[in-house]
Amino acid sequence: MPSAFNTLGMAPGIIILLLVAAITTWTGYVIGKFKLNHPTVYNIDDAGGIMFGPIGREFLATCFCLYWLFVSGSAMLGVSIGLNAVSTHGTCTAVFVAIAAAIGLAFASVRTLGRMSWLAWIGTICVLVSSKGLPMIFRSIPTKTNFTFSLHPHNRYWCSGPPCGCS
Repeated sequence: MPSAFNTLGMAPGIIILLLVAAITTWTGYVIGKFKLNHPTVYNIDDAGGIMFGPIGREFLATCFCLYWLFVSGSAMLGVSIGLNAVSTHGTCTAVFVAIAAAIGLAFASVRTLGRMSWLAWIGTICVLVSSKGLPMIFRSIPTKTNFTFSLHPHNRYWCSGPPCGCS
């Protein structure tokens, strides 16, 4: 999102953001009306069955399963890359993928979101600590060199994205 605002500028970025919010709201309204008219629809393959018959139901069910297969594979790959980046251990990437798969299996076994609310609190605390706490800690540590940790460069210009010629 910040890179989109950096590319578009503030006024066009806000206009596009409001446009996407309007499209999302309209989509939610249409899906809500469809659900009210068809209370037996619980997922995308049920909607495919209503719109396109049994062939549409099976096709959309297959596509939905493939989609989630690729999403989970991407998540496991991302976790393994992250663990490889923060670890100096010579553990194979396959072990990190197995760890990510075990964590995913444990959390996917919980069928209700009410049992997962504690995880949201942990995530919120981690985001708050990492965005506010760590920079304050690093700024308060005295160093013997001229190195200072900062989230922003020390020049007057701040660039996000590819190099833009500022130094």
